[in-house]
Amino acid sequence: MKNINVLIGSGFSVPANYPTSKEISEVFSNGVENSIAREGSGEWFWIEKNSDLSDDGTQKIEFSYLLTEYIYGYIRETKEEFNYEAFYDWYKKKKIDFNYLSQVIEKVNKRIKDELTPTNGKYQIIEKKAIDYAIRLDEIFNYLIADKLSETYARRNKRDNYKPFIEYLSKYENVNLFTLNHDLLLEYLLRVFGKKYADGFSTKSSSLFGEKDNN
Repeated sequence: MKNINVLIGSGFSVPANYPTSKEISEVFSNGVENSIAREGSGEWFWIEKNSDLSDDGTQKIEFSYLLTEYIYGYIRETKEEFNYEAFYDWYKKKKIDFNYLSQVIEKVNKRIKDELTPTNGKYQIIEKKAIDYAIRLDEIFNYLIADKLSETYARRNKRDNYKPFIEYLSKYENVNLFTLNHDLLLEYLLRVFGKKYADGFSTKSSSLFGEKDNN
């Protein structure tokens, strides 16, 4: 047998305990206030609700409130259950609406003053130009999705469950795998079972480049 095309859906990763799109969306849907923080290198990650990370300066309350207001704005405007993929498309359009952004920032600053205690007499409000925050929300949102999907979950314990599938693909000379999944479970399985693959982002194992480039 020569060729096979395989379309892999989101259910592929569920047996390895990876979260579904719906489960990730549910994490965002109730807001992210005081639930996210930033590494010194710039990456954002999830923390336990109201964790005290103020000593190393990683918790940025104003960003968590800003992202939350956009999430709530999406739910109010679309009247739909929150979906993180649909939200991202909606936000890309909204972030260039600076009147909307100004209104959101005004709400955020009011909530911070109403709900939080100032640190050293100063509230952690949004003071910089609006565009800076709009750009950073893109970055924050993507980091938070990546943080959820970068965990290994049960892939090591469950990998043998996928072995028959990987071995079946080995019967074919050319295998084209198509997936919109954001996690890297498939890449992990191909590596662990010793299967060469081209991910489309590098020249390694790519049919478009010679063996010299693949080594």
